[in-house]
Amino acid sequence: MNGVRIDKLLWMLRYTKTRTQAAEACQGGRVKMQGKTQKASKVVLPGDEISFSKSPFVFQFRILEIPKQRLPAKQLNAYRVDLTPPQTAVLSGGKVLRQGERQSGTGRPTKKERRDLDEFKPDEDSI
Repeated sequence: MNGVRIDKLLWMLRYTKTRTQAAEACQGGRVKMQGKTQKASKVVLPGDEISFSKSPFVFQFRILEIPKQRLPAKQLNAYRVDLTPPQTAVLSGGKVLRQGERQSGTGRPTKKERRDLDEFKPDEDSI
């Protein structure tokens, strides 16, 4: 197999759950190859470096070999080299704390924190 579409590759390497999500990521400019955004139909060859942004992370990897079908998670490293720098936003258990979320166990927001949250969130009437 010479090459494969970039949206299909992202799906085969389990970066997205569906090919549609992979194609939408390409269309949204979240997939780059050699620093340039790519369309879903771009053909990927072994040796290409891909950068895939999936909020809040940016995954970077180099293709070693093109798989023939979608892979089990344990076999991914035979087809790609992970170049992603260590993530600093990962909490224990692999969960990510997003802006506006509270860590579990910190209790309910205080009156002041609640006012700040209400100020930050848009009014429901304006939506």
